[in-house]
Amino acid sequence: MEENAAVGQDIRVVRWDRESPPVEEELYARMEAEGYVPYLRAEPPGTKKPLHRHPFPEITWVLSGWMRYSFPLGEGAEPSPVMLKAGDRIDLPADLPHETAVEGAAYAVYLTASPFALPVVSPPPGVNI
Repeated sequence: MEENAAVGQDIRVVRWDRESPPVEEELYARMEAEGYVPYLRAEPPGTKKPLHRHPFPEITWVLSGWMRYSFPLGEGAEPSPVMLKAGDRIDLPADLPHETAVEGAAYAVYLTASPFALPVVSPPPGVNI
């Protein structure tokens, strides 16, 4: 895979460089090997998420479809877009403002990881939550 570190703002984009499409099980295993707890998501064509940020790093690895990430460059400037296709991955640092959109006529199916994907752990005996 080809890494594109020139995007800036600590954004890491890795482009899929194989002729065969990505396989969910392989990408899932690779994310787990990096210490993440991945989960599968799918969003319909035309889905748009307005400018937002997360208090945690965001990882998105596209299995099928097209996703566009946009990043504001400054006050009043047009956002800088990054288009992802099947197999491409983007890693964003915590608190980075961004917008996303599903492009094209197909669902975008992707693996992602966040603190909300962590397994549920039972509290110790005597602790009520």
